[in-house]
Amino acid sequence: MKFDDFKKLYSLSKTLRFEAKPVGSTLKNIIESGLLEEDEHRAQSYVKVKKLIDEYHKVFIDRVLNDGCLTIENKGKKDSLEEYYESYMSKSNDENVSKTFKEIQENLRSVIAKKLTDNNAYANLFGNKLIESYKDKDEKNKIIDSDLIQFINTAEPSQLDSMSQDEAKELVKEFWGFTTYFVGFFDNRKNMYTSEEKSTGIAYRLVNENLPKFIDNMEAFKKAIAKPEIQANMEELYSNFAEYLNVESIQEMFQLDYYNMLLTQKQIDVYNAIIGGKTDEEHDVKIKGINEYINLYNQQHKDEKLPKLKALFKQILSDRNAISWLPEEFNSDQEVLNAIDDCYKRLSENVLGDKVLKSLLCSLDDYNLDGIFVRNDLQLTDISQKMFGNWSVIQNAIMQNIKNVAPARKRKESEEDYEKRISDIFKKADSFSIQYINDCLNEMDDNNLHAVDGYFATLGAVNTPAMQRENLFALIQNAYTDISNLLETPYPENKNLAQDKTNVAKVKALLDAIKSLQHFVKPLLGKGDESDKDERFYGELASLWTELDTVTPLYNMIRNYMTRKPYSEKKIKLNFENPQLLGGWDANKEKDYATIILRRNGMYYLAIMDKDSKKLLCKTMPSDGECYEKMVYKLLPGANKMLPKVFFAKSRINDFKPSKLIVENYNNGTHKKGKNFNIT
Repeated sequence: MKFDDFKKLYSLSKTLRFEAKPVGSTLKNIIESGLLEEDEHRAQSYVKVKKLIDEYHKVFIDRVLNDGCLTIENKGKKDSLEEYYESYMSKSNDENVSKTFKEIQENLRSVIAKKLTDNNAYANLFGNKLIESYKDKDEKNKIIDSDLIQFINTAEPSQLDSMSQDEAKELVKEFWGFTTYFVGFFDNRKNMYTSEEKSTGIAYRLVNENLPKFIDNMEAFKKAIAKPEIQANMEELYSNFAEYLNVESIQEMFQLDYYNMLLTQKQIDVYNAIIGGKTDEEHDVKIKGINEYINLYNQQHKDEKLPKLKALFKQILSDRNAISWLPEEFNSDQEVLNAIDDCYKRLSENVLGDKVLKSLLCSLDDYNLDGIFVRNDLQLTDISQKMFGNWSVIQNAIMQNIKNVAPARKRKESEEDYEKRISDIFKKADSFSIQYINDCLNEMDDNNLHAVDGYFATLGAVNTPAMQRENLFALIQNAYTDISNLLETPYPENKNLAQDKTNVAKVKALLDAIKSLQHFVKPLLGKGDESDKDERFYGELASLWTELDTVTPLYNMIRNYMTRKPYSEKKIKLNFENPQLLGGWDANKEKDYATIILRRNGMYYLAIMDKDSKKLLCKTMPSDGECYEKMVYKLLPGANKMLPKVFFAKSRINDFKPSKLIVENYNNGTHKKGKNFNIT
């Protein structure tokens, strides 16, 4: 077989990059004009203004949703909290019940999205009026401040990124006339206001993620408050948080109608503080939350433990500053090492200890395995691969069980259609309980010695002929031991960590080990909205997972820091004092876009004009001697619409002189879709 036999078999895509090289005095003119410095400064300001816009979005969200918008009472419209609660708590696997539940979720998301998008200020969030002040329609001499300027006028210092109000307003004014800078950013932020089932949406966060947690907490609180030892602390708890509360008792916060108060970040913070407590910075005192009282109860009643309550997720955008010890970006190698050390020490104290996550994983059988779920996705096949060396064993066992309980193969149903029907039933399940998976495995093989809870009890250790690996907790500890000297010693300023291959390998080994533990634990989260979950188990896991998941942003930031190009500066957008620069080539728009194409001696040139040069296009240009040719380009967008419009315009009808038949057909609309369409 020849190498040529493998040529030209498949299409190939290549990215072409072109460099615009300044010729003649162009570079000198650009430098002397100071245009590059101006655009570089605007690029730096762009980052800061984006932060201001995000702060305004947070204020907008809180203001619009402050009074709630969700219907409480069941009126049969599948859009109320009562209907959601009933469907969520039904504990039914029936397909129609699941369909109804998803419909209720969709309707609740639509209510929240509509509340946000119907607000008068919403239309300005993604346009010029967010940034540029404008003239009043009625009073032409009156200037109305842009929405962002109005926000800055009343903003707290913490919302202005350490700037004064005047400094923040000057930053915004730099983009008057340059709002096209934010087109991509606006599109990104618009996605937050969708009613679709997207994890970046405000409505998704409130309905799909926080509402199930809130209902779980309602049920857990009922069990806790029934205990006199817990009940006795509620008055003190209320007193400690009274200035932040809008209820007359803690119990009211765990009633269904209270969820309308938890649509804003301010109230989510209060609710989470009631659950997990807070630190009084002024007096350096930790104020207990409900979970600390539950912890104390569980220590004293080891045979009758109560489930802990789960903190709600922060509102979209507010979750970006949820990790206090992680800077927005790394500016030095030492900052990277400090963040790694802080992360490990927090995890070591709160997650990695023998009596924390490790104990939970090793004692799954102490909980109700019917209430611990594994999500039905690649995580399930990954567990199958690690338990049996085959990704399909668990899936096959479950599908065999489905065949045993589902309606038998119909007389006229082909084998292929039957297998597809069984496969569809399997795929529709969002998750499976560990007990169910174990039962399916035992049903398929009487001699089966494997159990999913046993898999988690290995803590990720591997002992096969092909591979031996210590458990993940030991792996993390050993990786930290290898890097501890690096973390505890100031890193020399004259060295470059990214080029230090030995130490980079140690950093990667530690972070990869923590990420491996995260991936090992993640399947136990299930889908999150299973109503029959073991609340005692998930109450423990929720806080551990939140802490463990802090490694994800750290990992991403360090990877980006280590792989950045040390020799290249960040790209900036060049405007040359024109926000419409390079917007197109149409001859009528040359003055607006300030760019033309020239040709001379077979070479093509991009000419960028300054403000004064644009006026030359209106004059007759000299054409004697050796000159450049200028491209004259005329664009007809949508030629099928534009050409008839030009040909049959009253002012041009005599120029083109269409025949009487063509004019008659045009007037009859025979060229348009519909009953009159005729190509003859």
